[in-house]
Amino acid sequence: MNPEVGIPIEQFHSIVTFIWGLVCLLMGISLMAFHMPESETVKPYRISIRILSVNYLILSLVVFCMVFLDLRNCPDDIFPFPILFICASQELVLAYVLVSLYAPRNFARKNFLFYNIIPLSILTILYGICVLLFGDPVCDSIPHFFSLLLRPTVLIRLLLLLLNIYQIVFYSVLLQKLSARYTKCLERYYSDTIQLKPQWVKKSFCFAVFIGILSLIPRLFKDYVPDIIFMVVFSIYYFLFSIIYMQYKNIFIKLEPEFIKDLAQLNPVENEDNEEKKTGGFSWSNSKSQIIDQQLYLQPGITVNDMAELFYTNRTTFSTQLNKNEGLTFNKFINGLRIEHGKQLLLENPELTLAEVALQCGYTEQSNFTRQFKRLCNVPPAVWLKAQKKTSEK
Repeated sequence: MNPEVGIPIEQFHSIVTFIWGLVCLLMGISLMAFHMPESETVKPYRISIRILSVNYLILSLVVFCMVFLDLRNCPDDIFPFPILFICASQELVLAYVLVSLYAPRNFARKNFLFYNIIPLSILTILYGICVLLFGDPVCDSIPHFFSLLLRPTVLIRLLLLLLNIYQIVFYSVLLQKLSARYTKCLERYYSDTIQLKPQWVKKSFCFAVFIGILSLIPRLFKDYVPDIIFMVVFSIYYFLFSIIYMQYKNIFIKLEPEFIKDLAQLNPVENEDNEEKKTGGFSWSNSKSQIIDQQLYLQPGITVNDMAELFYTNRTTFSTQLNKNEGLTFNKFINGLRIEHGKQLLLENPELTLAEVALQCGYTEQSNFTRQFKRLCNVPPAVWLKAQKKTSEK
């Protein structure tokens, strides 16, 4: 762009980059000032908030240095170390705080830190030393980049690029496993799980990986415009991520200490079996009869711990007996009874709305009732009721 016509493209690129750093600075301060209750249950989440806030503040400092010190803040260099470092460090921190939502008691395991922080730290130190001794050449194309692999700094940049790829695979697999385990524990403990699932976690990380990969594209074509677009996307993403992460407080404070303990167990089934051997006198058949006769399943938000207290046993014994005798998790067992009750209400009380039926079945939201109904009957309540009426007319 001609400076006489408007802002030069290079200057505009620096302004947009500065805005990204400013967003990180403001949200970092907001996260640092974010109030959390002084509860042992919420402690892991409170720690993750502080880690995220420090990350935002450090990232803002790095971005400001890129702008004012001109640390390869242009798309003229292929795979520059500052950009690769930002990608690797952000993958590490964002994955770390997201993992804490799925595994709040053991998210700071040594192997997680050892295999991710140490390699990044070593490469960063080696890069700094090699820059002082050998310099860091600008690589204007991919062939030029690989032709200079014998230069220590270029080799370190390649290793950092490979670390980025490793982190993407490692964190994606880890989050998938923890998500499945978290959902399984929810279904074993709660009757209503939809409001306790951090649905955005995997999507957020996948989007971060996606834009992180795309951010390297302008470096291949040496064009400022795509780089500016990605800087705008980064600014929006980091703003929304911090807002959503703070809102997760509303979910975390609902999780009971017993559920957090279950998540921390390496082998919950084995622990349940051991606990069951210590506890006798519990009859599943009698308990099931009372649950159905007294319609205990209609209590909104009832948990396996609530049921265990009603029958003077512990949650592990109750959960194990339920699974062995019914072949179902607590969540599926309760929702199965609720949906059967809902069917009866729909047939016998056509004047009731779906919202009223859902409320009488123990659901606080109609959407949750419809979702569970469709899962068990393969059709929404309205379609099922219409089919029942046609069958009775015949």
